[in-house]
Amino acid sequence: SYTKFRMHLASFMNEVAKTHLPIRIVRRNNEPAYLISKEMYEYLVKQNFNKLEANKKTGDKTFSGKYAQTLGAINTESGVLKE
Repeated sequence: SYTKFRMHLASFMNEVAKTHLPIRIVRRNNEPAYLISKEMYEYLVKQNFNKLEANKKTGDKTFSGKYAQTLGAINTESGVLKE
């Protein structure tokens, strides 16, 4: 649960960093969230950024909108949002 997650945040962060396995955080009346490792995050950003770039070249609009705008603002070399 979300309460358990908050109480043991440091332990969960260490586990994810060590195992590279995501942790699903269940929240009452809300969609679940996930805690993922830095490596998994960078992999997902790179894969999705590559899809976005490929779609731009082909004119495919299936990967667009707010999510694509967010990816467009990510500096994939450092894995952080541009200021």
